[in-house]
Amino acid sequence: MSQPNQIEVAHRRVGRFAVRESDLLHFEGLPGFPNARRFALLRHDERPVSEQPFSWLACVDDLDLAFAVTDPCFFDPAYDPPLSPSTLDGLEAKARGDVVVLAIANLASDPPRLNLAAPLVIHLAAQLGVQAILEDAAEPLGQPVEMPEASRQFGSSARLQSGPERGSRAQLLSGPEGQGAQIESKPQR
Repeated sequence: MSQPNQIEVAHRRVGRFAVRESDLLHFEGLPGFPNARRFALLRHDERPVSEQPFSWLACVDDLDLAFAVTDPCFFDPAYDPPLSPSTLDGLEAKARGDVVVLAIANLASDPPRLNLAAPLVIHLAAQLGVQAILEDAAEPLGQPVEMPEASRQFGSSARLQSGPERGSRAQLLSGPEGQGAQIESKPQR
């Protein structure tokens, strides 16, 4: 049974979860998905980020749409995409350190690849996000990465487009209480 102000979501990619409307991340749409505006950021399972660095960004406006996402610094500690002042302003962020940068992962490829040319930039406190297209950056659209052995099961479930098994609990990372605590991003300059 859901609590007041919670919505029950039966997502076709990540299974069932409950989320408060106030915990959803709001995007102005993503390239290719203009009507995808409200997302929940969910941990795939309860393993630590060092063993399972991927999370789900699950759209509640389109129950077939979910992206595997990760902190790109887990794979490349030097990754530091340039973010424009207008990007930060649009997210109501006062400083670069106010935002978390995530990369969309293509786990269906072998090896898995990260989109470093268009990272997701999220201001968790304001619940706002944007996909920043890095026009002048030399970052690859599909950077191959070596997955930790413990993460390979996540890759398999993503390839099948089934997400976590039914009955498993995905942990909500967004929202005032979560504040993305399990997504550890390097300090931004």
